[in-house]
Amino acid sequence: MEKSNKEIIRDNIDDVNEWLDKKVEKAKTVIEQFMSGNHLVDFATIESLSDEWQDIAEGVAVRVLNRAKGRLLLQCIMQKGALLLIHAHPDYEETFRVKTGVLLDKESDRVIDPKNPKTFPLKQYHTIFAIQKTDMEIDCIQ
Repeated sequence: MEKSNKEIIRDNIDDVNEWLDKKVEKAKTVIEQFMSGNHLVDFATIESLSDEWQDIAEGVAVRVLNRAKGRLLLQCIMQKGALLLIHAHPDYEETFRVKTGVLLDKESDRVIDPKNPKTFPLKQYHTIFAIQKTDMEIDCIQ
């Protein structure tokens, strides 16, 4: 007789718990890096984000829309007044494409809105402030 999924999980509970612990630790790392600011956030860290909504800073939620080798497409919603503290990416560039709302990159004093996307090259520090509630896609390319 074949075992049910529940029986398989019960028989392998240590492996399941270890897998879950690793997923939680990766999520904590992403959140800690964005909340503390002034960090280099690498592609492997971003790759660990979930396809489900995840809060990465106060008023900032993100999820992965599409995964490909060396590329991630994220959807991000920032509430009015939300702030992504200063950070840079050592091994990928990212392009912000705003669907609705308005952002300000406080490092370059550049407005990012539906008519003005912004690409941040490798290692370029940026601090993103939501002037309005903003829904955007962030294209991350190694």
